[in-house]
Amino acid sequence: MHKKSDIDFTSFDLPFFEEVTVEDMNTDVQYEKMESMIPKDAKYIDSVDTFTQGYKDWNTKFDIYIIPYDKDGYNWALFRLNWDDNFMKWNWVGDVRSKSEETDPFKAAEPMLRALFEKWDIDLEDPENEVFRDMI
Repeated sequence: MHKKSDIDFTSFDLPFFEEVTVEDMNTDVQYEKMESMIPKDAKYIDSVDTFTQGYKDWNTKFDIYIIPYDKDGYNWALFRLNWDDNFMKWNWVGDVRSKSEETDPFKAAEPMLRALFEKWDIDLEDPENEVFRDMI
């Protein structure tokens, strides 16, 4: 069991977090280039692609990964290859770091994801949030 103090949301970068620009705003090419930069020791967890209409249209689209992280006493980091629907481009987001002795990346990811979704005010019991609940 993780203590909340073992999980940190302070912004961080990873060595491969480089901005990728492409000609003609070809976001598929940008995505492919960024995806190819992800180290082999990163484990893919899942993807989200939702669209919400209301006061504002909102497109949430990202791939989330966990990677071993050996810095400042942390062992794991969750990061996203994230679609920014305001600027219409992909970007890197370092979300969560964890001090966990768990050796299985997917088991290490579960409390990190729960904490992240709680921070985002995502109610995992709400049927509309099934895509997030299924990640855990």
